[in-house]
Amino acid sequence: MNLISTLKGILCLLIFYGLGEALSLLTAAPIPGAVIGMLLLFAVLRLSGRPTPQWLTDGSQFLIRLLSLFFLPAAVGLFFLPAEFHRQWPALLATIVMATLCSLALTALALNFWVKKNPARTGSEDRQ
Repeated sequence: MNLISTLKGILCLLIFYGLGEALSLLTAAPIPGAVIGMLLLFAVLRLSGRPTPQWLTDGSQFLIRLLSLFFLPAAVGLFFLPAEFHRQWPALLATIVMATLCSLALTALALNFWVKKNPARTGSEDRQ
């Protein structure tokens, strides 16, 4: 992974993020701009019919390695919530646990679907 390839991938992700934000603002869609941008990127990649470019993989892998840093500001903000929010910590905790479980379940279902649809890519044909 070289620097130019990584920067090119990050720039591509930022462009699609910006497009998604612009579409979200222009259409007043109830979907966040980041989600719209990633859906646009997904559509472009699927419609191109080519494999994902290495530079896009490099840029996304770089950001994935730094993903935990993106959650630090939100986690630090929890310590400075007003007193009335401190009484609601059981609801916050339950929400976090339920969201995590739902995310894990949906990821497992998506992975199961993908493995069944693409057995040649996963090596699972040896197990069948």
